[in-house]
Amino acid sequence: MNCGIHDNTTIGPTGYDAQYWQFSTSMAKNATCSERTYLRPDTAGSIIPWPYALVWLLIHFPLVLIRATRWQKVQVLSLVLAATSIGWSVEAYLSTQRRPDEVLVWAPLTVILDVGAVMQLAFLIMEDFAEHKGFVPPWYAFSILMGGLRKQPPKPPRSPSLRSPTEPKVANINHIELAVVTNGPAADTGVAQLSKGKAFIVVLSILLFFGLASLQIIGLVSAINGLAVKDTLESTWCSPMFESFAIGVLDGNCRLHSVSSSASRGIGCIKLSGAQQAGWLAGTVGVLIASLVLELADMLVLTLVTSKSKWRGVKMRRPWCTMFCGVAILVFYVIYGLLEASRLPSGMPEVVWVFRKEPSLGIETVCRGIITPAGVRGSIMGWTDGFLSNWGRTYFG
Repeated sequence: MNCGIHDNTTIGPTGYDAQYWQFSTSMAKNATCSERTYLRPDTAGSIIPWPYALVWLLIHFPLVLIRATRWQKVQVLSLVLAATSIGWSVEAYLSTQRRPDEVLVWAPLTVILDVGAVMQLAFLIMEDFAEHKGFVPPWYAFSILMGGLRKQPPKPPRSPSLRSPTEPKVANINHIELAVVTNGPAADTGVAQLSKGKAFIVVLSILLFFGLASLQIIGLVSAINGLAVKDTLESTWCSPMFESFAIGVLDGNCRLHSVSSSASRGIGCIKLSGAQQAGWLAGTVGVLIASLVLELADMLVLTLVTSKSKWRGVKMRRPWCTMFCGVAILVFYVIYGLLEASRLPSGMPEVVWVFRKEPSLGIETVCRGIITPAGVRGSIMGWTDGFLSNWGRTYFG
């Protein structure tokens, strides 16, 4: 291959003292590397693998349909998924420290579905209270729950003249007390217990809402800060072909790359452009701003629209904006992840020349190799290495 590289061009890290002219003899042989192998993203260099995103979509899509019609049936599941999303995002934040070059892992774009779900639970359950008690402010659920947790002191006995007509009348016959109960409304303890249970769901929904919204705002601020360094971002891609004393790689576009060891160990890596990460930072800012606006719109709908309002037989008091947008984001993750797993990074051809130097023998060799896309396995490795990196030796060994 004639790339017009000068003979004194340094190959690989400076510590190897290798120059291009030292490989000219091996280059003329046009040797082929043993076999083709994959090029995968290194730690935190991949979005959530598309099979994972597909599973998440298959869970949420039926849930969205049920929430639109019979939301009472999925209250617990909605809370569990919201709590799972919080744990997921917190783990991603801790592992990546929200570094700009690892935005593919920590971007909290999918939590919009859970924000809409907990808002729906809180508002529609409070609507049930309002039907019996008139207007009920959100903090009423806290008062009901705390009232149920506090032990009520016993009431002192009242004189017969102050008894209510509906209370039992006690007569003393031959020193035996007989209680005669007149007809009246009985204490409905079942309703009280149900009210406390609903109040607990409302309180938990409100807490989850603030947790999810806080994660979105934190992610938005981090993405905005990351845009300031978007032009300096790089991405790391690794391949088994880049090990065994590999010090440099020349791609089909005549660009030289130095080989370094992977953060996940046991494999050689090269640095490529961080254009994908820069694009995701800008996209994260746009999507999170739109998500917050749509969540506010849904909150207004849940607050102002009555439960009897319908359009073509469909109840309108639902968080439609977050439901549609959340499902669309998951569909995008599946499609984008599938495409990314089946193609090489932008600007990287499949044919490369690998420069190797064995330090003890001082032998310089070059071979021509073919790299393939990462596939599902490579995507899973790149994403998981970033998502669980804070586990340290527990994960990496």
